Amino acid sequence: EIVADVQKQQSQTAQKGNITVNVAMDPIHKMVKADKAKLTEVIENLVSNAIKYNRPQGSLTISSKLTENTLEVSFADTGFGIPADKQPQVFQKFFRAHQKGTEEVSGTGLGLFVVRMLVEKMGGTIGFVSEDGKGTTFTFKLPVA
Repeated sequence: EIVADVQKQQSQTAQKGNITVNVAMDPIHKMVKADKAKLTEVIENLVSNAIKYNRPQGSLTISSKLTENTLEVSFADTGFGIPADKQPQVFQKFFRAHQKGTEEVSGTGLGLFVVRMLVEKMGGTIGFVSEDGKGTTFTFKLPVA
């Protein structure tokens, strides 16, 4: 429900960049132990970043799967990726990975710091994998309700 709302909210921004958003959420396990407002903020930020740091005609795939007693939600984009030497700093306050192709992207560098804090406050974890020039996948895990 939250993912669908955020997808709708961000659809104009995605269309402007010709970004295709695909949603492949597990239809069975969709309830987690989380504060709805905080979870919405997490998803909004991850979707917004995946669109902003993507390439024209790129894509974002949002998916979920159940692993033991957690729901794992992933946001995989085909964007610019994060250079390997910058990856350890991604969740730090005010960090922004400036690189070719992202010069026009605005932001404060607080989004991923806040996302990490919110996910951890809800009893979850967050991580990512990224390849410079090929894209990034952020994944958070929260306890199943």
